[in-house]
Amino acid sequence: MASPDKHLVKLQEILQPGEAVLGHVAGTITTTPTSTSGTVRGSLVITDRRILFSGGSWGATDSRSLPLSNVTSIDLHKNLMLAYVQVAHARRL
Repeated sequence: MASPDKHLVKLQEILQPGEAVLGHVAGTITTTPTSTSGTVRGSLVITDRRILFSGGSWGATDSRSLPLSNVTSIDLHKNLMLAYVQVAHARRL
C-alpha cells in the first residue's frame, strides 16, 4: 500500500491555480455504504473549491474530485475507535 503522503503530493500537483488547501487527512473511501468492497485507502483533501481523494494499492490508483457546489450534506460519525465523514452529493447532468 502506498503511503498517504505519496497521495497527498499527487493531489497537490493537480490543484488549480489559486486553489487553496483548507485541510487534509489520511483516509479511506468506500463506494458502497454497507460493505467494504470498493474500499480504497489514501489521502482526502478539502480545498476552497472541491474535495479531492487519491488512493490505491497494488499499483492501481483511484483519484476523485467533487466540487463543493455538488455537496448536499456532510455528516461526521464517531465512536471510541474511529471516525468517518459521510459526504452526500448531487449529480449534475
